[in-house]
Amino acid sequence: MVFHSVNCLAGIEVTSDAFDKLIGRPNQYTLVMFYAPWCPHCQTSKPKYLEAAKQIEKLDSTKSLAMVDCDNQKNTELCQAHSIESYPTIKLYFEGKLVQEYENEVNEKKITDFMKTPPKPDGQPTLAAIDINSKVTSPSK
Repeated sequence: MVFHSVNCLAGIEVTSDAFDKLIGRPNQYTLVMFYAPWCPHCQTSKPKYLEAAKQIEKLDSTKSLAMVDCDNQKNTELCQAHSIESYPTIKLYFEGKLVQEYENEVNEKKITDFMKTPPKPDGQPTLAAIDINSKVTSPSK
């Protein structure tokens, strides 16, 4: 089993036998990058993703980043079950449930900012996503 405590290793690589345990932790957000080592985009994205993982590890113990090698035969069923059709695919999970797919640029700052205020599992905006400077108007009568 390839499962490590996220508090001691940022950007851990997991296999299917540890995946559900990792993403299913109570009150925990986990961002997972599904990748293939031969993919040029993955080769470019992986170091940036790992840097973001180190930053998140320092900032918040309730959030972590992990990686799944979809080219590894042990992970074939896992990648199929999570509908991975292109690489890299990055998905956010909370307590074992998919919250959303990450569709921004893969760089340390964007990933770190995304994980600082991740979307709520129920789809409601976080407080950081609400524009407190916008005008509130009364409805017309």
